[in-house]
Amino acid sequence: MVFVRKPGFGESPITIDPQMPGSVTFSAKMVRARVLTGPLILAWMKEYLGYTSYPHLGLGLIFGRVISGYLMDHFFAPYIASAFTLMFVVGVAILASGASNYLVFVAATCIGLSLGSEISETAYLVSRYFGPKAYGIIYGIMFAAFQLGASFGPPALGKYYVLNGNYLSALWGLAVLGFIAAVLVAALGKYPDL
Repeated sequence: MVFVRKPGFGESPITIDPQMPGSVTFSAKMVRARVLTGPLILAWMKEYLGYTSYPHLGLGLIFGRVISGYLMDHFFAPYIASAFTLMFVVGVAILASGASNYLVFVAATCIGLSLGSEISETAYLVSRYFGPKAYGIIYGIMFAAFQLGASFGPPALGKYYVLNGNYLSALWGLAVLGFIAAVLVAALGKYPDL
């Protein structure tokens, strides 16, 4: 869910109420660090422009899963995973740049598409690179890493907000991490013969 508050005079375009901290999840997947956001920017809804962007995020989640699955069946999966990771980078960069109006919806859609593809990408890539012999344990480790990120990401982002008063640098940091993740996953070699 993405909520962006209309800025007051002299305020940063993106602020988050400290009583409703946002959520960022770091997920280790293959040889990359994938950055996820649950609720990325939260705030009180009465003054917010972006509360209506929730449907865009939700539709992005649904279509991200379906589209990424279809594309991974027809094209080299690491390139597809990389492209969806770059959608996350674009979405976060839009938010970090202080975008408003329709760009908030574009950002929510990009982030939703990326998040929707996350779990299916992990399952597909584990099966292609490690095969069925130890699939359960390897996928379990990957999913456990995902859950650890979901546990520690929100408090880390909340602590960042308390120390700095905004999330702008954190958002740019997430964009950089997402870009690095996209490059790393695109560099995965051909599927091994298992």
